[in-house]
Amino acid sequence: MFKNEEDIAYHTLDHLVSEGVDVIIVADNLSTDNTRQELERAQRQLRCQIVIVEDPDFAYRQDEKMTALTHRARKEFGVEWIIPFDADEIWYADKASLRETLLAQPAGVTEISASVHNHCVTAQDTPDSVPFRSLLHRRPTAEAYVKVAFRYSDGISVHMGNHGVSRPRQHSALFSRFNGKSAVSGLHIRHFHRRSFEQYAQKVQACAEALVAARKGPEVGLHWRKNQELLEVGGLDALRAEWEAKHYSANPQTELVLDPAPFKRRGGRPLCRYDIINALINKYRYTRYLEIGVDQRENFSKIRAPYKDSVDPNGKAVFNMTSDVFFSTERGPYDIVFVDGLHTRAQALRDIDNALRCLAPGGSIVVHDCLPGTERHQLPKPAASAEAWTGDVWKAWVQLRSERDDLSMFVVDTDWGCGVIQRGQQQRVQAPAELSWSIFVQQRNALLNVIDPQDFLL
Repeated sequence: MFKNEEDIAYHTLDHLVSEGVDVIIVADNLSTDNTRQELERAQRQLRCQIVIVEDPDFAYRQDEKMTALTHRARKEFGVEWIIPFDADEIWYADKASLRETLLAQPAGVTEISASVHNHCVTAQDTPDSVPFRSLLHRRPTAEAYVKVAFRYSDGISVHMGNHGVSRPRQHSALFSRFNGKSAVSGLHIRHFHRRSFEQYAQKVQACAEALVAARKGPEVGLHWRKNQELLEVGGLDALRAEWEAKHYSANPQTELVLDPAPFKRRGGRPLCRYDIINALINKYRYTRYLEIGVDQRENFSKIRAPYKDSVDPNGKAVFNMTSDVFFSTERGPYDIVFVDGLHTRAQALRDIDNALRCLAPGGSIVVHDCLPGTERHQLPKPAASAEAWTGDVWKAWVQLRSERDDLSMFVVDTDWGCGVIQRGQQQRVQAPAELSWSIFVQQRNALLNVIDPQDFLL
């Protein structure tokens, strides 16, 4: 559940996606900042089913609300495991991803506990727009409490704070038939609940008011109630003194542990060539697609276009011929063309030139293998049959960037480099006469106009 978490909302979901989570349901509780916009950005950009729920109830009823979200996740998506996360938490497992860890549990395991380590603001924090990367220090020991991820069962209810669950007696009896413990450890949480004094003061006020509205007993949210009393009696100065004494460290070397959170340690599934192509198809509503170099149809089968052609002399193509022969007669028009044929500079230039000739107005060309990983990958001929080979396609790309000012060209830094060409305009680059590997290493971003995958998705 999220409320005024604009600085971390997107990044929390991004991390969960990188850990293999299939579905995320987020409740936005009357946020007044840009939290909703950040959640919608995640919904557009992240490769995960993300559902945003409006939570108009101001009161602090976390147990009831999380229980309702749990049953919704089961009813609408059939999920087996639930991770009841808060906006300021980074969940992870010891060795594998969250997804792999949960799905590997025996049938008798119903809950996995997660230890909680609190991160603190210090005088030595690293400047970064992502708090999960800038707050590098944590408390030396885990908190006395734990939280749990759990296997779904009918009638289950989530406890306040996500510290446990209750199940109807019949389900408890069912799970007890299995050998082994029903609850095990193995998950961890890095908690970033206090990221600045301003954020902390705002949260104290909001939580205290929500507790009053919920009419919960005094034992619920005790620390928030005490902080609210401190604020009412002593004002912001008193709250700041509390903050500096308990939640800020000027000398983290002696008080804390330098241990950066494993934020997006697995990176998630990177964008693939078919993601780039399908994104362009969706954005511009393309209908006619041509693929040059189809091989075994791994990419071709994933393209979502109504009309698809393919060309390859050796692969499982619609047209079993070389691209030169294919283009020797009039073809098209095509809305989008994917160039992934013979990975040489000369052939790439011919394929791109021919693709431009049959490209419909407003169309796009995607060129694969623009960013070799090593010098061996970009040799004119493959170094070994089992090794990845991009060839020197990148040289064809640089040549076009230096010769053509009537095109718009950029390379998305993913899947060996996916170049996108559209008719438009660009400033010609000053390319060296000799395009050596050292030139590529030193100037690749400028020469090829390389962009981050997230910038492509915006």
